[in-house]
Amino acid sequence: MIFHLLIADDEATTLKGLINYMPWKDLDCVVDASASDGKTAIQLIESNPPDIVITDIKMPGASGIDVAEYVQQYHPQIRVIILSGYAEFNYACSAMHYGAADYILKPISKEALSESIRKVQAEILGRQNDQNLLQENISCLREQFFQELADRRNDPAKLSAKGKLYGITLNSYRIIAFKATGQKIHGKKIEFVYDILTKRHPDDYVFHHGEFMLWICKIADEQSKSLTCIFESCREVIDMGASLYGLPVLTGISSIKHGFFDFEEAEAIDALNQSFYTGQSISCFRRQEPAATQDYMGEYLEYLVKVEQLWSECSYDEGQKWIADLFTRLKANLASTFDTKSLSIQIYYICLQSLIKNNLSFPNSDFFIKLNLCENITEIQELVISCCMGAVELLNFHGKIKNRMVEKAIRYINSHYEEELSLSLIAKNIHVNPSHLSRTFKKECGDSVTDYIMKIRIEKAQEILSFSNTLTYEVAEMVGFHDPSYFSTVFKKMTGVSPKEFKKLN
Repeated sequence: MIFHLLIADDEATTLKGLINYMPWKDLDCVVDASASDGKTAIQLIESNPPDIVITDIKMPGASGIDVAEYVQQYHPQIRVIILSGYAEFNYACSAMHYGAADYILKPISKEALSESIRKVQAEILGRQNDQNLLQENISCLREQFFQELADRRNDPAKLSAKGKLYGITLNSYRIIAFKATGQKIHGKKIEFVYDILTKRHPDDYVFHHGEFMLWICKIADEQSKSLTCIFESCREVIDMGASLYGLPVLTGISSIKHGFFDFEEAEAIDALNQSFYTGQSISCFRRQEPAATQDYMGEYLEYLVKVEQLWSECSYDEGQKWIADLFTRLKANLASTFDTKSLSIQIYYICLQSLIKNNLSFPNSDFFIKLNLCENITEIQELVISCCMGAVELLNFHGKIKNRMVEKAIRYINSHYEEELSLSLIAKNIHVNPSHLSRTFKKECGDSVTDYIMKIRIEKAQEILSFSNTLTYEVAEMVGFHDPSYFSTVFKKMTGVSPKEFKKLN
């Protein structure tokens, strides 16, 4: 450590000798200022306080005793060494009374002054160490206090009394939560948030709470610490996290709080979690309506069933619209991250199922890795749409997507398989020529319209027989066969077993 000195003496020769002929460098000292009278010395101390003052005891304007008295009153951390050619005891007593660290008689020897300087340096270092330890202890106690306050470990009245004991005041304030996200979080890099905020807002409180860093931002009045000011500090933290550590940082800001009894960090954390829906790095708390906590999973599953139906009918564009509507509902209902990702996985499997039916698969799919990295609902939606489009492109590339006319025919058959169906009836309902439909359908699907109708009816019959106790003749009626005997014949021809045997096997 380098110690900064001010030397004051009205004897020019002594002053020059002290400045130029003492081994200050060896003593880790630098003489920053000098004065030939006490009044000037006091002015220099006021403008630029040194670590050590060396002053003659008798000077014009103000004496060394006056300098020592001023230092004791306004800068008690400064150590004073008194010089005097007078050996009177009362001078020494006066100097020591005003906190002088040492008293040296003139003529001054280098050895005596060097020894005095070393002694004073040791005092300064010892005091600094004590202050650092005290500050560390206070910081630890405050950190522990805020953990107790956040965890509600003690009665609020007791916490209030303990807070005042530690010099903590909470009148009006906001709680701001910070959280580092992403896959690159290592160690305690979130500590940079503490460093930035304690330097920028030294009168506020910043502490760890689980995976969050919480900033208690004091508000003296309605005009101080406006949201604009808070946003600026939050933006600085976010920018530093991105530029220095490559860490995305999310921030949530609570409403204004009053006193220890009103302390509630959940608002700030809830606001931070809103970034999942908004995609914004900074969010302010907004109280949710009670309806937002309802269970909407049944509604979401209806969307999934519709999407699966449309994909089975090759209606990919319509399926995309239903997926977009589903995500609109998820955002409006503030769906949880878990529910959103679970539904996205099911949509992925609908796409995969369509590919498998056509002997295709996603090449080197990293869907689950990307889904895990998504930070908000917008990113998840973009990933799901990308997955669906990739599946459609793959089907189209391999010629698996049907002609529009054929798609309409398939949709009509799937929706009316239990009714009377014929080529002419289907062609009439989708407004095309029957002969053209017959040729195009056979070319696209490999089956005639009639064969495809039979295939769909038997598939539906297999589903009913597998999951219900419905009698064979009733199943026949349900899938468009009015003759149970004919139904059994067709069923056995296409599956290799009769309806009754199939039911036993399943």
